[in-house]
Amino acid sequence: MAWMAHRSNIVLTSTAFTQLEELDLSYNNLGDSGLEALARWSGLVRLKKLVVKSASITGAGIKALANSPFVTAIQELDLSGNEAGIIGARALVASESLTSLKTLKISYAELTTVGEQLLKVRFGESTEC
Repeated sequence: MAWMAHRSNIVLTSTAFTQLEELDLSYNNLGDSGLEALARWSGLVRLKKLVVKSASITGAGIKALANSPFVTAIQELDLSGNEAGIIGARALVASESLTSLKTLKISYAELTTVGEQLLKVRFGESTEC
């Protein structure tokens, strides 16, 4: 995991990614440390679509992403297949940065009924839980 977070920092500092609008990091062992590194990347400010399905992420990693000041342009977010749980759901609901989010996919994410309801109230009935 530490290697992945370290490698993520190296890749994300490259100027080749400054115009990136879509990013899919699905089906890998990114983990919370990798998502936390991504959340600190200022290049997220242009990202419109982020897909991180089945990437060994828990509520802690989702909380880091939700609190990032760089996620304001994200319109579509897919966190399906991770262990978001109620911590991740509450972090997304409380986010002051996910202001452009139109589509949230977070199925198979160990959400409780309360977590699903909170997400649908905040992001709309089109939220896929």
